[in-house]
Amino acid sequence: MWTDHHVELQELFRLSIQQKISHFPGIYVLANKNFLGRSLMKMNRVFPAIYDYFPHTWSLPSELGEFIRFHSQFGQHRQDEVRSFHCQHI
Repeated sequence: MWTDHHVELQELFRLSIQQKISHFPGIYVLANKNFLGRSLMKMNRVFPAIYDYFPHTWSLPSELGEFIRFHSQFGQHRQDEVRSFHCQHI
């Protein structure tokens, strides 16, 4: 069974034994870029040594203050160093 929405418990009980479902609760948290970025940053704050494999991520404009704070704190860089940002409209 393929579904793009939340699956009610009653729907699961109606499936026959050989049927499978392609959805599990909460998948939107990983599949949506906004939620994925927030989840990774939360894990980075709790486990910084483990979750350091992705670029810092902010969802603007709601996290604009955190974005500015981070870059004012870590904004000092060498003269020959080039800083770049990737922005994506979602």
